[in-house]
Amino acid sequence: MPTVMISSLAEDGSTSVGSYSLCFPYYIAGKVFALTFLCYLSMGYLASRDGSSAAMNWIEQGVNTLGQAFLLFGVVSLHKAGLRELSSELALGAK
Repeated sequence: MPTVMISSLAEDGSTSVGSYSLCFPYYIAGKVFALTFLCYLSMGYLASRDGSSAAMNWIEQGVNTLGQAFLLFGVVSLHKAGLRELSSELALGAK
């Protein structure tokens, strides 16, 4: 099971490090963020070419919109999975 190390820095300068398991929602969100990255790479490639035709402009905009939708879905799924509570728990643990 994939895990991630999360660290926090308190106001007094002390640090706290903890591991967090990437179970189902985080695993899905990671795949969604990878798709977002691929859409952004595709958009960069399409924008670097001479796309003077209307059809290519529509394709570029479609790839851009799809990448933005993937990013929104990943952020919302992490929010619903409780990532905010995790970060507040780490901040409280550092005190």
